[in-house]
Amino acid sequence: MDNFQIRTDLALEARESVNEEESKLRGVSVEEHYEEEADLRITKVTIDTKNAEKMLGKPMGVYVTMEAPAMVEPDDDYHREISEALAEELLKMMPQEQEEQSVLVVGLGNREVTADALGPQVIDNLLITRHVVKNYGKAAYNCTRMNLVSSIEPGVMAKTGMETAEIISGVVKETGPDVLIVVDALAARSTRRLNRTIQITNTGIQPGSGVGNHRNALTQETLGVPVIAIGIPTVVDAATIVGDALEKLMSGEKEFDAVKYMGTMESKEKKTGTTYHFHMIISGGLSRDEMEEIWKKGLCNASKLRIDDNELMQKLCQYITKKIDRKEKHSRSYLCSRNLKNPIIKKNDWKFSHRKLNELAGLTDCPEVWESIYIGYQFIEASAVFSDLNGWHVMAKLKRRDVKQKK
Repeated sequence: MDNFQIRTDLALEARESVNEEESKLRGVSVEEHYEEEADLRITKVTIDTKNAEKMLGKPMGVYVTMEAPAMVEPDDDYHREISEALAEELLKMMPQEQEEQSVLVVGLGNREVTADALGPQVIDNLLITRHVVKNYGKAAYNCTRMNLVSSIEPGVMAKTGMETAEIISGVVKETGPDVLIVVDALAARSTRRLNRTIQITNTGIQPGSGVGNHRNALTQETLGVPVIAIGIPTVVDAATIVGDALEKLMSGEKEFDAVKYMGTMESKEKKTGTTYHFHMIISGGLSRDEMEEIWKKGLCNASKLRIDDNELMQKLCQYITKKIDRKEKHSRSYLCSRNLKNPIIKKNDWKFSHRKLNELAGLTDCPEVWESIYIGYQFIEASAVFSDLNGWHVMAKLKRRDVKQKK
């Protein structure tokens, strides 16, 4: 992983991921509706501006998210309720220029991989009508109105040697559908949304984006017809599992309320496949035995960390953040608990005069001087560099004395 940036295809999660200040940006509107009887929450996120599109990393358009926690249960009656609600939301996004429409349903994914088989399985359960209506008319179904439904399962590039967009583009040119409905498995940021959430959007879709395997997009701009994408999250990033497991533990046990953590994930390629390991810093409350009991996904080892070892702590921080890409605004190389407080950065460029800097440049080895300037901080080290253009540049490292080590 070049950056620790948990992938998500859900616009709702992208909206939740921005901080409080950025969440007020113009161009994003959120409407929420909860149906208590069906335990169904419907959230509509509309992205109207290019600035909002860049901030959230999602194309401009409408995203409807349906959250149904009980959808994973084998309850046919409940599934029927969700299906009816899904049909209502889908109809709102369908072009309304004509009563009868030709609809091409595209089932993306690989049916041989369970987590990627959603599209092909949907195709298996469709009522295909296009060929019947064209050959025998609507009378074959004993009705006066009938949409022409056709479908295609383009498979994956490894088997066909063709881009999905190339296949679909050819089919669209030959059959001339009025609208495309694309069904695909998605990636989520939260494990609680796996198989419990449905997203519908009028922005189209980019096959493989959920697992970082970007292919040519299927959109109205590339295909020439409206594209509606429907997806259910079936995969999450490996780091999400760790974060969610720790969050669940600490929110469920009273004695762990004050526990904080930060860590990073690394991958290693082996002949048997890719393996992952995590480096975590956890502030008290958990023993190694408890961590092993919680993890249950492999080996777990822990050792006590001395936070008074300044050199060790600096190296540890450098290690955790070593892969961060400063060009990506929302990317980071680490995962952390939500109860961490962001440091307050204060810049006082006016605090020291040139005369004072000249004096401090010769006092880089005097802890008492720096600790008298920064009350409540412990001196670590300082250095000074002279520039013919700007004069002395002095850097000092200090640590707050009120940091307490917890068992």
